[in-house]
Amino acid sequence: MLSQFEQLDQIQLDRSLIRKVADDLSQEKLPKGIDPLTLNKIRDALDGFNEPQTATSLAQSTGVSRSTARRYLEFLVAKGEVQAELDYGEVGRPERRYRSL
Repeated sequence: MLSQFEQLDQIQLDRSLIRKVADDLSQEKLPKGIDPLTLNKIRDALDGFNEPQTATSLAQSTGVSRSTARRYLEFLVAKGEVQAELDYGEVGRPERRYRSL
């Protein structure tokens, strides 16, 4: 697509890059229920933090539900892109925290 232009303006460049990213995402084999755009939103949000995050904190920062955030995070753990660790608080159940590798 880019080769058809002698010169590009910013809008043409942006459109071609967005199309390339969308094509790359659609070629990634994802299981049913995992949307490529939501997956990238979760990846980007997790990369934006220096400290490990809970599914709840990622849900709040991305606008998805906690169960959706958890499902996507566990998918990324299974793929080896994210590490899960348990945080044993003072009382109650341990909390899973996630960090990008």
